[in-house]
Amino acid sequence: MGHLSRTIHVDSTPEQAFDLFTNLERRPEWHLPADIRVKDVTGPLDAVGAGYTVVSTLDGRRLEISWRVVGYDPPRLIEMKSTGSMIMTVRGHFEPAAGGTDVTLEGECERPLEFMGGATEQRFFEKAMLRDCEQSLANFKAIVEATVPVAV
Repeated sequence: MGHLSRTIHVDSTPEQAFDLFTNLERRPEWHLPADIRVKDVTGPLDAVGAGYTVVSTLDGRRLEISWRVVGYDPPRLIEMKSTGSMIMTVRGHFEPAAGGTDVTLEGECERPLEFMGGATEQRFFEKAMLRDCEQSLANFKAIVEATVPVAV
């Protein structure tokens, strides 16, 4: 899989969007519909080296993928890298725009899951990842905008 990048505009500040994005307790509410839970958290995602493991399912298979923070510049950027059977780098960018924030989720897959061997399976995986990215961002938008205090 090559490069994946999707952007969505949210009606919140970069700080509010960044806080939701890095809140592991709330991650299963918005991220990848296949995510079941987060475990083995080594602390808040506020420093390079912090990590966690996501328990998910893909094509009926249970997966556990461990992540580590490799880049951190709040409230503009968080970069994470996975280890194990799938090696990916994922970045969340938060840029002020039009009275809100443009949130970009991008990433690269260096090594896909071991069970994704053939070209057909690889295409399925790429389409599923794109669909999940778009759904995650739509969920993220709905949740962050629902939690933004109303200006009086």
